Amino acid sequence: MKTFNENLSEALSILLMGPPGGGKTTLMMQFPKLYILNCDRNLAGPVRYLKSINKFKPFKYDTISQYEDDEGEHKKGDMVDLKFGWDRLRILARAAIKDPTIQTIGLDTLTWCDQALYAHSCRVQGLKELEGFNWAPYKRELHAFLSECKASGKTVIVNCHEKIEYDKKGAIEAYVPSISTGISAYFGYYFSDIWRCTLVDQGGTRGLKAVVTTHPTAVSQLKNSILCGNTLEASYEAVEKFLKK
Repeated sequence: MKTFNENLSEALSILLMGPPGGGKTTLMMQFPKLYILNCDRNLAGPVRYLKSINKFKPFKYDTISQYEDDEGEHKKGDMVDLKFGWDRLRILARAAIKDPTIQTIGLDTLTWCDQALYAHSCRVQGLKELEGFNWAPYKRELHAFLSECKASGKTVIVNCHEKIEYDKKGAIEAYVPSISTGISAYFGYYFSDIWRCTLVDQGGTRGLKAVVTTHPTAVSQLKNSILCGNTLEASYEAVEKFLKK
């Protein structure tokens, strides 16, 4: 039995949601000693941007959705069968967890993995689609992946595209994770933090600036464990200040 009398240090698990181009991957790439489970194959743009502002850090990665080398009957460039994409992700993630040079594990994006995990859950149960209690293996697998990363002491960052829900009058009702299931209702349980990345107009000739919203709003169900302000600059330096407190 442990007695708590000091700061409790636990690994962060962050869900970054936001529109395409909102800065999710760019923010993730600024975290230290990063390994990326690359599903969307859209890393080149953020790399070029970070190099242009002298913030690029070398990182490790594996592409989940496409073979990078000849593997058995597969040739380099072949697409991974969606039914086996989740198995591939778990194997590569476990290798990253064991790697002492890796401190942050990033998943880009959950939107692709949602489809792969759905196909995996159907395959292992011999089903064509999930209904009712058939969702239990899906939830267990996602929770197990996040738990294994956190148990290793590594930060885990999961990027997810967002979709906009409108009310009957056409007004924005909510920004929600773009996944095919009702699993988003469990995200407050799965993740220590849920943040929204977006671009804001600074006015005049200053252009757009990437920011992170970290607290709940009327249209976003967010979560914040690092006790920062409602918004942050989308940079690791801004986040790190609160991690050191």
